[in-house]
Amino acid sequence: MRFVGFRRRPRRKGGVRPWLVWASLLLVCVIISSAVQGSLHGILPSGDIVNPPGNRQITYLESDAPYSKSDVSSNETESSEAPAEGGNPVEEVLLDGGEQIGNFFVRDTTDAGLDLAQELQVDPDISILTDGTPMVLIYHTHTTECFLPAFTGRVYDTDPSRTLDESQSVVAVGEKVAEALRARGIGVIHDKTVHDDPVYTGAYDRSWETIKKNLEQYPSIVMTLDIHRDAMIAEDGTAYKPTVEINGRKASQVMIITGRDPDGSYGFPDWQDNLHMALKVQEQATEKYGSLMRPLDFCDRRYNMNATHNSLLVEFGTHVNTLSEVLYAGSLFGDALADVLLRYAA
Repeated sequence: MRFVGFRRRPRRKGGVRPWLVWASLLLVCVIISSAVQGSLHGILPSGDIVNPPGNRQITYLESDAPYSKSDVSSNETESSEAPAEGGNPVEEVLLDGGEQIGNFFVRDTTDAGLDLAQELQVDPDISILTDGTPMVLIYHTHTTECFLPAFTGRVYDTDPSRTLDESQSVVAVGEKVAEALRARGIGVIHDKTVHDDPVYTGAYDRSWETIKKNLEQYPSIVMTLDIHRDAMIAEDGTAYKPTVEINGRKASQVMIITGRDPDGSYGFPDWQDNLHMALKVQEQATEKYGSLMRPLDFCDRRYNMNATHNSLLVEFGTHVNTLSEVLYAGSLFGDALADVLLRYAA
């Protein structure tokens, strides 16, 4: 996200300029449109700023709510070349913190007051076939989100954050998750429809249509996964790269988002079923791969997770993680997810 400054010209005498009236009306229309979309889907993006340790402010560009880094530890990274001049620094971090439930952490921003340790004991509402029947739908609301091809310690305005090249975007991550599931006998439909290009606004409306189409065509589907990537930038321009080393290789950290309908207005009455699945996956991925997972994000949002009782949104890394890191994370996450799903094989 780029912030562009401007200088205000001296105002002439003689009343309000016509262009100012039109600009004001346009701004009102944009605000109303965004508010309507958010009320329908519980998806208003946030540019909230929070204060982590060190008094540095971080803007989480593509999450739905601020994330407080209660414990951030640096992890030095080797670069293939010396950082070039210009651009902004990239800091490799390991994210954890929040409420500890068993072996993992949850960031609960709701006022539900749930005993999450007790919720963890509840089995998800799911039954899995292992004969290739489609069980899982993978799709991407923000299909063009992409990653850095290599890490040099800095990020530049010329570095891509969006692309239609499926081999460089979250689509490639989704394919790694799909491969891991298929390798264990779990049928997957990976829908690569682009929802955020050429127009970004309304992407969740368009991905909802994709979900409906697939559920109608494949009524056996019992889980949907909306795979994204995050973005975290400090006030001073530093970009954060959540990274962990697993079996001698670097992987991006992964964050599951599971939502809640606080007052019945989201059309998401069975959100607790989704929470049960999210908790199980978080637990297994942490058990198997240590710090692969960022704290589970339990929030008052819908994000089209009312599609099934096991619908989740999953964020892989940020815009400054490398493609190789997120692809590796996709394989690891898919493997841990398969472990959970196969517990409920019919």
